[in-house]
Amino acid sequence: MSSSVEIGLSGNATGVSNNTDSIHINSNTDPSQFSHSYNEVNDINNDSNNIQGNNITFHVLVSLKEAAKVIGPQGNTIETIRKENDIKIGISPREKSCSDRLLNVSGPPRQVANSLGQVLRVLTTDYEPEEHVFKHLRFMLPPASKEEIEDPEKWKQIGNLRLICTNPQISSVIGQQGVKIKKLIDSHTVKLVASKHFLPDSKDRVLEIQGFPTSVANCIDEIAELFIQDDVHVPPKTLPRYYPHSKHTKEIQVSQTLAIPKEFVGALLGVGGNRIANLRKFTKTKIVIGQDPTENGDRIFTVWGNDQKSVKLAQTMLLKNLEVEKKRRDEHEASLRDGSSIPTDSSINSTTTATTTTATQGDSIHTLIPDNEPSIVFSD
Repeated sequence: MSSSVEIGLSGNATGVSNNTDSIHINSNTDPSQFSHSYNEVNDINNDSNNIQGNNITFHVLVSLKEAAKVIGPQGNTIETIRKENDIKIGISPREKSCSDRLLNVSGPPRQVANSLGQVLRVLTTDYEPEEHVFKHLRFMLPPASKEEIEDPEKWKQIGNLRLICTNPQISSVIGQQGVKIKKLIDSHTVKLVASKHFLPDSKDRVLEIQGFPTSVANCIDEIAELFIQDDVHVPPKTLPRYYPHSKHTKEIQVSQTLAIPKEFVGALLGVGGNRIANLRKFTKTKIVIGQDPTENGDRIFTVWGNDQKSVKLAQTMLLKNLEVEKKRRDEHEASLRDGSSIPTDSSINSTTTATTTTATQGDSIHTLIPDNEPSIVFSD
């Protein structure tokens, strides 16, 4: 297991530890020490001492949304990167029930580094943060602070790349006592962190790089040189490498909690728990109701599922049903005050049926009228 170096945000090595294999950010660093830790580099370093005759391949972990941006409309974006840099670049096929893909880039180190800088520039354009179920897609490095980058337009240009590296490659980047990684950080004004755990079913880890696209490109070029010099640029064929697959998604659990007023819990559960059972079945989730109320008199509903979409669907249905039940009770009380007729169970059912079952289309949630799920509706 490789040693780790605790790197302050100013890029100074503050200590060495042998009990972990991750590189940490020192949160106690004075912000004034790193207010200029990012420098925008306008020029590609074309004077690097690349070892001639050696090609290199980098694998980058990307989300489905990031992959779509890199590909671009009709594949135009990735084709432009390929032609401008004269490299091989492609993205692994999309796997069912899998939230990630691999961006693979091969060629001379300088061209590969340039192309990855262009990829980062594409990803930071009109960037919108994502929530990831697959933990390895979550960025380890926090976003650049306003103290580091005062210009908001330049701040938007800073991005992260997740390089997939073997253990020997990670060790090559860190170096003895963290000398090499400190040099990379100081020379290119970037931030680097290596994941502690392997990617599923592999001996690969994530090396995350954060900075301006050109700075990241220059850093990757030097990393490629380190790999070639240390003869770790071609991993052994027997080494299990990571590939996107759905096996690990079964182990992922997404959860969401809802606070439900205790007086409405019975209506949401239904007689004998029939309604909540149907909701569980319809959304393919597990819903657990806390026994003890909170200080506000609420009961906590915890929704568990294997993907964000199912959990969101169950959450939306529960909240919609709660809203309908509240409205029904308000109308009931109003009718008693006015002396008007009390709505019958059949009229309540026809009202609530139209609002309890939801389905997702893209990121939108639409209300449907179910013909075959009458047990989800609420009535007295």
